[in-house]
Amino acid sequence: MREHAKSLLAQLPAKDVEESQARYDAFAKANKATESKKGSGKTKKNKDVLYRDGKEVKTGMPADKVRGLIDRIISGWKNAPRIEVIQSIDELGPEIAAAMREEGTDGNPAFYDPNSKTVVIIADNAIDATDVAMSVAHEATGHFGLRT
Repeated sequence: MREHAKSLLAQLPAKDVEESQARYDAFAKANKATESKKGSGKTKKNKDVLYRDGKEVKTGMPADKVRGLIDRIISGWKNAPRIEVIQSIDELGPEIAAAMREEGTDGNPAFYDPNSKTVVIIADNAIDATDVAMSVAHEATGHFGLRT
Protein backbone atom coordinates (compact mmCIF):
# COMPACT_ATOMS: atom_id res chain seq x y z
CA MET A 1 0.00 0.00 0.00
CA ARG A 2 2.88 2.37 0.74
CA GLU A 3 4.12 2.15 -2.86
CA HIS A 4 0.65 2.97 -4.14
CA ALA A 5 0.47 5.95 -1.79
CA LYS A 6 3.84 7.14 -3.11
CA SER A 7 2.51 7.04 -6.67
CA LEU A 8 -0.47 9.12 -5.53
CA LEU A 9 1.86 11.56 -3.79
CA ALA A 10 3.65 12.13 -7.09
CA GLN A 11 0.50 13.94 -8.22
CA LEU A 12 0.68 16.46 -5.35
CA PRO A 13 2.74 19.66 -5.18
CA ALA A 14 6.32 18.86 -4.17
CA LYS A 15 6.14 21.31 -1.26
CA ASP A 16 3.24 19.43 0.35
CA VAL A 17 5.01 16.10 -0.08
CA GLU A 18 8.40 17.26 1.18
CA GLU A 19 6.94 18.89 4.29
CA SER A 20 4.86 15.89 5.20
CA GLN A 21 7.13 12.98 4.26
CA ALA A 22 9.71 13.46 7.02
CA ARG A 23 6.99 14.07 9.62
CA TYR A 24 5.06 11.00 8.54
CA ASP A 25 8.13 8.75 8.47
CA ALA A 26 9.08 9.86 11.99
CA PHE A 27 5.49 9.37 13.14
CA ALA A 28 5.28 5.91 11.55
CA LYS A 29 8.55 4.82 13.11
CA ALA A 30 7.62 6.14 16.54
CA ASN A 31 4.16 4.61 16.49
CA LYS A 32 4.86 1.56 14.35
CA ALA A 33 2.05 2.86 12.15
CA THR A 34 0.82 -0.29 10.56
CA GLU A 35 -2.74 -1.44 10.41
CA SER A 36 -3.77 -2.98 13.66
CA LYS A 37 -5.81 -6.15 13.75
CA LYS A 38 -8.89 -4.09 14.57
CA GLY A 39 -8.03 -1.60 11.83
CA SER A 40 -8.71 -4.08 9.10
CA GLY A 41 -11.93 -5.19 10.71
CA LYS A 42 -15.36 -3.79 11.23
CA THR A 43 -16.93 -1.69 13.95
CA LYS A 44 -19.13 -3.24 16.62
CA LYS A 45 -22.10 -0.99 15.90
CA ASN A 46 -21.99 -1.20 12.10
CA LYS A 47 -20.58 -4.46 10.83
CA ASP A 48 -20.27 -3.06 7.30
CA VAL A 49 -18.09 0.01 7.90
CA LEU A 50 -14.43 -0.66 7.14
CA TYR A 51 -11.60 1.59 8.26
CA ARG A 52 -7.89 2.24 8.39
CA ASP A 53 -6.76 2.36 12.00
CA GLY A 54 -5.68 5.77 13.23
CA LYS A 55 -3.06 6.71 15.75
CA GLU A 56 -3.11 9.57 18.20
CA VAL A 57 -2.98 12.79 16.20
CA LYS A 58 -1.80 16.02 17.81
CA THR A 59 -3.16 18.31 15.09
CA GLY A 60 -5.45 17.75 12.16
CA MET A 61 -5.83 19.55 8.86
CA PRO A 62 -8.44 21.98 7.56
CA ALA A 63 -11.15 20.13 5.62
CA ASP A 64 -10.76 22.40 2.57
CA LYS A 65 -7.04 21.58 2.32
CA VAL A 66 -7.80 17.85 2.60
CA ARG A 67 -10.48 18.19 -0.12
CA GLY A 68 -7.96 19.96 -2.37
CA LEU A 69 -5.39 17.19 -1.89
CA ILE A 70 -7.98 14.51 -2.63
CA ASP A 71 -9.20 16.34 -5.74
CA ARG A 72 -5.63 16.34 -7.09
CA ILE A 73 -5.13 12.67 -6.23
CA ILE A 74 -8.29 11.41 -7.89
CA SER A 75 -8.43 13.87 -10.81
CA GLY A 76 -7.49 11.24 -13.39
CA TRP A 77 -9.35 8.29 -11.87
CA LYS A 78 -12.05 6.72 -14.02
CA ASN A 79 -13.73 4.77 -11.24
CA ALA A 80 -13.24 6.91 -8.13
CA PRO A 81 -15.51 6.25 -5.18
CA ARG A 82 -17.61 8.99 -3.69
CA ILE A 83 -15.32 10.71 -1.18
CA GLU A 84 -16.67 12.96 1.55
CA VAL A 85 -14.42 15.12 3.71
CA ILE A 86 -15.64 16.11 7.15
CA GLN A 87 -13.81 18.17 9.72
CA SER A 88 -14.63 16.00 12.73
CA ILE A 89 -16.50 12.84 13.66
CA ASP A 90 -19.14 15.05 15.27
CA GLU A 91 -20.40 15.80 11.75
CA LEU A 92 -21.47 12.16 11.53
CA GLY A 93 -24.10 12.76 14.20
CA PRO A 94 -24.09 12.12 17.95
CA GLU A 95 -24.91 8.40 17.76
CA ILE A 96 -22.15 7.50 15.30
CA ALA A 97 -19.60 9.78 16.99
CA ALA A 98 -20.38 8.22 20.38
CA ALA A 99 -20.08 4.71 18.94
CA MET A 100 -16.70 5.55 17.39
CA ARG A 101 -15.44 6.95 20.69
CA GLU A 102 -16.68 3.87 22.54
CA GLU A 103 -14.96 1.54 20.06
CA GLY A 104 -11.75 3.55 20.00
CA THR A 105 -12.03 4.30 16.28
CA ASP A 106 -12.53 8.04 16.74
CA GLY A 107 -8.88 8.73 15.82
CA ASN A 108 -9.09 6.96 12.46
CA PRO A 109 -8.37 9.25 9.50
CA ALA A 110 -10.88 7.53 7.22
CA PHE A 111 -13.43 4.79 6.72
CA TYR A 112 -15.37 3.17 3.91
CA ASP A 113 -19.09 2.50 3.99
CA PRO A 114 -19.88 -0.21 1.43
CA ASN A 115 -23.62 0.41 1.72
CA SER A 116 -23.29 3.91 0.26
CA LYS A 117 -19.99 3.17 -1.53
CA THR A 118 -18.56 6.25 0.18
CA VAL A 119 -15.10 6.94 1.57
CA VAL A 120 -15.16 9.40 4.47
CA ILE A 121 -11.99 11.29 5.34
CA ILE A 122 -11.89 12.93 8.78
CA ALA A 123 -9.73 16.06 8.49
CA ASP A 124 -9.17 16.41 12.26
CA ASN A 125 -7.53 12.97 12.21
CA ALA A 126 -5.33 13.51 9.14
CA ILE A 127 -1.70 14.15 10.02
CA ASP A 128 -0.55 15.63 6.72
CA ALA A 129 -0.66 15.17 2.92
CA THR A 130 0.99 11.76 3.16
CA ASP A 131 -1.59 10.55 5.64
CA VAL A 132 -4.39 11.79 3.36
CA ALA A 133 -2.85 10.00 0.36
CA MET A 134 -2.38 6.78 2.32
CA SER A 135 -5.95 6.96 3.62
CA VAL A 136 -7.35 7.51 0.13
CA ALA A 137 -5.19 4.68 -1.23
CA HIS A 138 -6.28 2.33 1.53
CA GLU A 139 -9.99 3.10 1.46
CA ALA A 140 -10.42 3.62 -2.28
CA THR A 141 -8.30 0.76 -3.53
CA GLY A 142 -8.30 -1.55 -0.54
CA HIS A 143 -11.98 -1.41 0.32
CA PHE A 144 -13.91 0.24 -2.54
CA GLY A 145 -11.71 -1.11 -5.32
CA LEU A 146 -11.83 -4.71 -4.16
CA ARG A 147 -15.60 -4.63 -3.94
CA THR A 148 -16.53 -3.02 -7.26
